[in-house]
Amino acid sequence: MARFSFASFNKKRFDVDTTDFDYKDLEDLYNADGDGAVYLIKGIYIGTKSKFDPETPIIATDECFVNIPVHQLQDIKDMLACDDIVEEVNNEHCGFTIQPYIHPEYQVQCYQAVWVDYTEAISNK
Repeated sequence: MARFSFASFNKKRFDVDTTDFDYKDLEDLYNADGDGAVYLIKGIYIGTKSKFDPETPIIATDECFVNIPVHQLQDIKDMLACDDIVEEVNNEHCGFTIQPYIHPEYQVQCYQAVWVDYTEAISNK
């Protein structure tokens, strides 16, 4: 019979010190850095303290936490479930850019993360 491993419930860790991190949203970053900026992903998390949603996707860059739209929550869950992705994040191979779009229901400009291979994306700039 297979032995149960209680250690399997340990959370995955990322190699980033977030002690003094503030939260920003994609609009803040887009307005500060412009279209085409590439951001390094240093950690991925699911927040549980939002006033609006029970779970919210969060990315740690090398400078701050970034709130990601809830429609991208499943992406973050899939990344956290994949040991290879966690390793790639820790090896600094994962990144994102920011894409504006018009929300179909409310007709307002919103922003979403577009996942990129960080090393490739910065070499193409």
